[in-house]
Amino acid sequence: MKNNKMNLAEQLNRRIDKKEIDEICKISQIDSSIIESLFNILNSSNLRIAENAAWILTHIKKETLLPFETKRRELEKLAINTTSTTLKRLILSILTRLQYSQNNIDANFVDFCLGMITNKNTTPGIAALCIKLAYNQSRFFEPLNDELLTLLSIMPDDLKPAVASARKNILKKIKATS
Repeated sequence: MKNNKMNLAEQLNRRIDKKEIDEICKISQIDSSIIESLFNILNSSNLRIAENAAWILTHIKKETLLPFETKRRELEKLAINTTSTTLKRLILSILTRLQYSQNNIDANFVDFCLGMITNKNTTPGIAALCIKLAYNQSRFFEPLNDELLTLLSIMPDDLKPAVASARKNILKKIKATS
């Protein structure tokens, strides 16, 4: 993929492969404006471009993403509002790599995550990511943590593997801190 920021959106308007993703990730370690461009492209009305940008961002090293913590609210709103299951899953994956503290919790996003966990139409990948994100946010507030614990405790046992694994891991974390 060309190292030309002006053509980045144009280049993402086609099928991309892992080699191209790795190349962009490597370039982004030297030029952080690439990451900024990828975040801006997430709002593209062209779904292929937005999904490819999100896919690349899921491969960016965590420490390279940390300076972009300021994009958290934007990402949360996009995850809530997008109708694309793929884009939603990719954005939630990016959000799991950002750090949460008691000072950067958004009640609307917590509610969204809790709602996605209980929604029967939620894909297993999204439900698993929402379990992790709900925990990352609720762990700072006992009432929210208790609500998440109750929600996870009443889930049926016949869960898809991704959801069952996320549930099991988060239940362990909640019980370890209780």
